[in-house]
Amino acid sequence: KGAGEMADPWALWGKTLRPGDVGDPTHALLHHLADVAAVSEVLWDDALADSTRELITGGLGGTQADARESLAFLAGLHDLGKACPGFQMLRREALSPLRQAGFGLPRQVPGVPCYHGVVTTETLPAILQHQVGLAPQAAQVVAQALGGHHGTWPTPLELQALRRWQIGE
Repeated sequence: KGAGEMADPWALWGKTLRPGDVGDPTHALLHHLADVAAVSEVLWDDALADSTRELITGGLGGTQADARESLAFLAGLHDLGKACPGFQMLRREALSPLRQAGFGLPRQVPGVPCYHGVVTTETLPAILQHQVGLAPQAAQVVAQALGGHHGTWPTPLELQALRRWQIGE
């Protein structure tokens, strides 16, 4: 896009159908992030014990409503790394629509895998520090936890191996 113009974030895909599923082959990334945030709110309301909510609230400070909102926001960020070119380029059929939506993607699809959790871990600390106001160490811990949401914590070697084209802007 030109200076000051933003690519259409609704073009980013977040989930794909499993074999045998019927419907649109992809689920928009923004919908997926909002779905997860909403589920975390339901879990807060219906699954957590009062003592657990109090413990989390005490750790975060503020009210229980503030803690619920903060956790939903953070849960919604878990797949932030899926917005990167390295992940979006995994679906070849998505390349043309993404370019038409204004995303600058490499013309060739490099054969280097890009795990979205690693990108989340790499990119999220700056966002949490500068946009949310978290202290650097807290931002790093949260980013590491969210980047490892599939149960595999991104390693320092994986973070060092990331290339600029994989992360994008």
